Amino acid sequence: MVMEYAALGSLLHLLQKHRVFFLQASTQRETVFLQFCKQIATGMEYLSSIGIVHRDLAARNVVVTSEGVLKIADFGLTRIVNIYYRMRHPGRLPIKWMSPEAMFSKVFSTSSDVWSFGVVMWEVFTIGDAPFAHLSPVEYYNQLRQGLIHPKPELASSQIYATVMAPCWKYKPAERPRFAELRKRLEDLLLEAFNDSGGPDTLPWGLASFFS
Repeated sequence: MVMEYAALGSLLHLLQKHRVFFLQASTQRETVFLQFCKQIATGMEYLSSIGIVHRDLAARNVVVTSEGVLKIADFGLTRIVNIYYRMRHPGRLPIKWMSPEAMFSKVFSTSSDVWSFGVVMWEVFTIGDAPFAHLSPVEYYNQLRQGLIHPKPELASSQIYATVMAPCWKYKPAERPRFAELRKRLEDLLLEAFNDSGGPDTLPWGLASFFS
């Protein structure tokens, strides 16, 4: 298999390495973060359209090219399914990115990828924080059963949280939005951010040279 070279490494690495910059770049930060999320949603929309469930979507598994293009990577847990896939041989799993049905019933689907996408958005808007870092795996497991979801990140607007992020964490898979809907919501938010800031609705820099 030939993999495209991604000069800037993983999205998680980029966020954490340049955390101070993102904290200071308040003018276009939201536009950049929304662009990141829209690219991921677009990629996942395509994967879901051809029946692929990723099962390990996380910022660490998204890579960034020098042009600021995000690519979904690490297909080690991926399965091709019609509707859902029931995991028969559980190994080490990324539990804090997993939906309730994936966690408790080992059932994976596009809807469980949507849950994980919401966690990726949370990672982006916290500039690379670890989800529920204060909870042990056992504590997280038990609290997820009780309806635990991520709080709104400080850097995310209430609109972004309410219209895109939080809907990904509906407990019932059928109530979660599809990736096409998420991509459209993100496009609308990007247009609003562009109109409000007067800035570009694409990434405003050549990332490799800017982040030297």
